[in-house]
Amino acid sequence: MLRKNSCSTALKQKKLKQYTDWNIEYYKYLIPVLFLTFLLFIRTSQHEFVNWDDQDMVTNNIQIRSLTSENLTQMIIPSSSMNEYQPLTTFFYAIIYHFFELNPAPYFIFNLIFHLLNIILVFYLIILLCKKKIIAFFVSILFAVHPLQVEVVAWASASNYLIFSFFFLLSSVYYLKYILSDYRRKYIIYAVVFFILSLFTKATAVVLPLVLLTFDYYLKRKFEWKLIFEKVPFFLLSLIFGIIALIPKAENQVVITLAENFNFIDRLFFGFYSFSFYVIKLIIPFSQKLIYLYPEKTNNLLPFIFYIAPIFVFLIIYALSLIKSWSSVLIFGCLFLISNIIFVLHFIPFFHVGIVAERYTYLGSIGVFFIIAYLVFHLLNKYSEKSTLIYTSLIFYLGFLLISTHFRINTWSDSLTLWSQEVKVNPNNALAYANRGEALYLLEDFESAISDFDMAISLNPNFFEAYNNRGIAKKETGDYSGAIDDYKMASNINPNYAEAFFNRGSIRGEMGDDSMAIANYSKSIEINPNYSDAYYSRGNIFSKIGKVDEAIADYNTAIETDPMNIEAFNNRGISYAKLKQYDAAMADFSRSIEINSNFSDAYVNLGILHIELNRKNEACRNFSIAQDLGSQFASDLMLKYCK
Repeated sequence: MLRKNSCSTALKQKKLKQYTDWNIEYYKYLIPVLFLTFLLFIRTSQHEFVNWDDQDMVTNNIQIRSLTSENLTQMIIPSSSMNEYQPLTTFFYAIIYHFFELNPAPYFIFNLIFHLLNIILVFYLIILLCKKKIIAFFVSILFAVHPLQVEVVAWASASNYLIFSFFFLLSSVYYLKYILSDYRRKYIIYAVVFFILSLFTKATAVVLPLVLLTFDYYLKRKFEWKLIFEKVPFFLLSLIFGIIALIPKAENQVVITLAENFNFIDRLFFGFYSFSFYVIKLIIPFSQKLIYLYPEKTNNLLPFIFYIAPIFVFLIIYALSLIKSWSSVLIFGCLFLISNIIFVLHFIPFFHVGIVAERYTYLGSIGVFFIIAYLVFHLLNKYSEKSTLIYTSLIFYLGFLLISTHFRINTWSDSLTLWSQEVKVNPNNALAYANRGEALYLLEDFESAISDFDMAISLNPNFFEAYNNRGIAKKETGDYSGAIDDYKMASNINPNYAEAFFNRGSIRGEMGDDSMAIANYSKSIEINPNYSDAYYSRGNIFSKIGKVDEAIADYNTAIETDPMNIEAFNNRGISYAKLKQYDAAMADFSRSIEINSNFSDAYVNLGILHIELNRKNEACRNFSIAQDLGSQFASDLMLKYCK
């Protein structure tokens, strides 16, 4: 039998301070966990960005390139052009970019720092819940090193999960302190403030009110109106930010009808399956993947495993009814997990790339780890004479987790490694082949890239992005005809795919067919009025055929949609120079250099402009800088004008 007070929720007033205030003794439990976690994950600082959201979140994200008040305002105001409403995450990215630009190491170190902070908060959260340091230690080490956590820590684009979890856990800690301190108002205020910060980081935080109710359950709070009223601010904030989060999703068709392929009954089975999947994977992680594909229906039926998933869930419920002595722990752990993943259980038909994703359990895993830790604590108390066996088993289990985590971290080292592993474990995943093809293209292995795009298309004949990317690769090999055919196929499958028309415009421009190039660029702009590169490229064609005013108009729009587009500033400066508007031209060249001080073309053009204005010394100074940056043209100009 368990000792009655092993994880009791009854607190005496004279001991409140002991349980709610930080205790220096906690460090002897935390330091080993933090040190082990640091050693395990510090290798991520040597990783590269991957072609899985890192382009949208970091490398191609123009919002992170400036910390001006105008840009900060744009981060905060919800817009349909956003992929996701997460202004605080974008702000943190902008700070990192300001100091380190696109050096990957600081982004991964940033992730690791927040993971370490979250480990501390998880430890403290469990202390507040049950006052047992050994249980808090077990939960925190499982949370720290579990293989399912790798996706969040080793992926630059998953910073939003780490940051939102930090504020989410802080809010949870202060909510518990509010309860345990006999409802001191300042703590509930802190909880609301940190909840708001969590919501500004990622909309997933809207589930916090449900999590707070699980705390109420575990602490055996009596149902009364106070319990309801104190949650009102939390539920109102969840509603408001939930609506805000739907603005970009609705525009980008992320809120879609999964019902087109799966009806409500199917999605109910998805929910049972997803819950079972997460519980099993958190206990015994095996055969990890980045993308877990949706099932294919046969004769309008799902695979058999989905129909037996409810049995697993009902077995858990049955077990809860039998184990009276610590059923509250089991129920709390399950409810905590469900509360955190409720919106990815498919009851509401939001679009997800896969049916499940390991990153979704980053916070919810605490519930399962709490059950595991409590079980260990229970066994050590009940079978103290077998403590050596228990500790040995625990060491082997942790060793298995550490080894699994070590190899999983390696998988995230770069795009080619990531997608090669995904193809290995997921050979029917067209997206994995397409993304590996993109990685190979960036490594200039065009033939291998084409082979992967071929495989992606064979697995999914309607994969228009794969056709488009295969066209890009074919163009690099000189197969212009094949490239055009692929671009056409992509636009036929999806007539609203602006990138296919843009690429058709680019290849037509290279072939000297200016009218067709303009027509295709115009079509891509019609589909996507914020397509900066399309305006810029059409402007280049207008400039080439002597339509300077039209070129300037397109460069203007390109700059409006991407204020950091140095090529557009540079080429607009050239157009202004053609019109002898030298001040405007000089301002544009200078702006290009201000954005990127290593942009040699702008220095060359600025020098040419000074030659035009008979400012030889200034011209030679700019030619010299461009020459130092590796411009051969600048070297030739130096010989001509600066002897």
